[in-house]
Amino acid sequence: MITVGTKVCVTDFTDFLLQKGSVKKIKKGKAIIKFPGKQGEFEYSLEYLEEVKTISSKKGKSNKDI
Repeated sequence: MITVGTKVCVTDFTDFLLQKGSVKKIKKGKAIIKFPGKQGEFEYSLEYLEEVKTISSKKGKSNKDI
C-alpha cells in the first residue's frame, strides 16, 4: 500500500526514466512525488506507481564475541 513517505517508482511508460522518488502527499487518488536530484514535485495517479521494496541489509550476528 502506498502511503506518505513510501519510496515509489513510476510505471507509466512515458516517465519510467525518473527512477525512484518519495511520496510527499496523497490527494484525491493522486500522489505528489519528489525525485532526488530533480527540482519541484510531480503528480501521478496512484495506478501508475509501484512501491519499491527495500532489501534489508541486516546480517546475522558474528561469532567474534564468543
